[in-house]
Amino acid sequence: MAASAQGQHATLDWEQEMQLKMTNISLGAGYGYNYVPSQDWLLHVSALPTFIVYSNTSMTFGDDNVPLHYHFPEAIITGRGAVVRQWGNKFIGMSMLFNFTNIGHKESLAIHNIKWRVQSFFGLRL
Repeated sequence: MAASAQGQHATLDWEQEMQLKMTNISLGAGYGYNYVPSQDWLLHVSALPTFIVYSNTSMTFGDDNVPLHYHFPEAIITGRGAVVRQWGNKFIGMSMLFNFTNIGHKESLAIHNIKWRVQSFFGLRL
């Protein structure tokens, strides 16, 4: 079981200022798996899909505020992956985090947000 919360605020300064504000809370369940193909390697993958149960989204154009209504299913999906290699007291690896958010409805206004983060690391065990 999992709970996710996400808030976003974007401002565009065109001829008329536009602001987009989103607050979302979601619930769901996911699965993760660790695989050790040999003594020195670790591979990890996990996915956490959640459905938005509370959504407060609005757009503002100048002085006009337009609330965006919730349309099921809106979702936040989080995926993770990692590869770790160790030898002696040293280890090196790479991890990945992926977030996808689907808000709105394609008939009126749909907002899809995709974020990737990849990190590499090196460490020593003392």
